[in-house]
Amino acid sequence: MRSITKFLIVGIISMQALVAFADDGHRGSYESKIKQVDDTIVTIDGMIRKICLGAISALKASCASKKIPKVLVDEIYKYITDDEKPVENRKSTEQLVDAIEQFNQHYEFRAKAKELAVKGQYKDAFLREEFAYQYLIKAATRAVFANKMLTGDIPQDL
Repeated sequence: MRSITKFLIVGIISMQALVAFADDGHRGSYESKIKQVDDTIVTIDGMIRKICLGAISALKASCASKKIPKVLVDEIYKYITDDEKPVENRKSTEQLVDAIEQFNQHYEFRAKAKELAVKGQYKDAFLREEFAYQYLIKAATRAVFANKMLTGDIPQDL
């Protein structure tokens, strides 16, 4: 009976050590992914801001002064759906809106990742950061497409 108890105690301690070791590996991956996502956000924010400034002269002040929240998307939607005035660079502006919407999707995943990391669930936190990163990549793709339309590398009538 004592050997079974001893075996179970050693087994439980070993399992806890393995779980702690596994979490440490995921913690490092999670922390690396945070840095990658943070760097990507800075780059995409700059891209979107530059395209916004070039595509929509009527909203230059908004593009320069605001972060990329839903408020900016709402302003752009209002601008491109206003039948009273012609919209300059409509197709590139629509691509810009898509880029901003994709960008904004990452916030939810980052918030959940932080919650999970606080609980020590680094594997799941890493996966949520990866989802956030994928939305940022989608945003970058749309932003590049919008910029190519704006510069004439891709026709606006595509």
